[in-house]
Amino acid sequence: KGALIVDRGCSLGYPHACATFGSLLIEGVAVKSDVDRGLAMYQKLCDNGQGYFCHQLGSMYATDRAALADIRLPAPKQVKRDIAKGVRVWEQGCTLGSLWSCTLAANHYASGDGVTKDLGRAKELYERGCDGTKGVQRDACTALGELYEKGSGVAKDLGKAADYYEKGCPGESCRRLAKNLASGGEGFPKDEARATKLYASVCRPGAWGGAEAPMCFEFGTLLENTDPDKAKALYLDHCLRMGTEWQGGTKVSASETRGGRAVLATSCERLAKLDPDNFIGVLQRGCAETGVLCKELEKRDKQAAIFTYEKKCAEKKLNCSDVDRIK
Repeated sequence: KGALIVDRGCSLGYPHACATFGSLLIEGVAVKSDVDRGLAMYQKLCDNGQGYFCHQLGSMYATDRAALADIRLPAPKQVKRDIAKGVRVWEQGCTLGSLWSCTLAANHYASGDGVTKDLGRAKELYERGCDGTKGVQRDACTALGELYEKGSGVAKDLGKAADYYEKGCPGESCRRLAKNLASGGEGFPKDEARATKLYASVCRPGAWGGAEAPMCFEFGTLLENTDPDKAKALYLDHCLRMGTEWQGGTKVSASETRGGRAVLATSCERLAKLDPDNFIGVLQRGCAETGVLCKELEKRDKQAAIFTYEKKCAEKKLNCSDVDRIK
């Protein structure tokens, strides 16, 4: 019944309904399998100017079946892999404004995977993905930066490489650029002001966490030498969010046990060393506001922990048995 309704939606001109019904045909779900018809429905959407569905169709053809498929790169096992055909469809999507299609097609031209290696064509497609007119696909910008840094198919130009890496922030190349600008490493001219701007754009209060954490900790190291108060604010933001946020690439509590001993999150550790006189207050705040850092507070200052628990108990925000437990 659901398939019939979706088919009806397609006949009434709703593109997403056509794509959904095409997927049902390809996978043989709720309808008799008809892979060719399903692919044709996607191709028609693509030919009618629907760039997103060009992206989807190209992915069905070109994505490595051994790779982990996700929503951006569907790879139904019923579709025979044909990289060259997938790249052509991606290029069609790229002309329609699908920036991710530009990047995916360019990747294959840059590596020669399934198509003749053509760095000039790769550069052209990456530029479409990174031109900013219809947005920016950060992977395309990063790839352009790599071409200019290595001089692959273009004249080596570290200035252009830096500009493209910046447009690709955040990410590992952005992090490496900021680090090199701060130190003048790997041939990049030293520019602490630009490095600071890059770091600050990634390490926004309340936003930085998983993938950005290494870059933000490097920013903290830089700030410790140039502006300790800003370094404290940076670490404080992350320290108070631990327990629901990220340290490096791993979700952790603000104070967890490893090997039988409690270990603070990196941001909290750095804050404790940078501002030891006020760190008990930070622990009290974290414990009172979000329930994190309580374990560390008990370990460092039992009386401060009791005060915090009693206050929360009186406000009926804490199980009062915690007061009795540590008394």
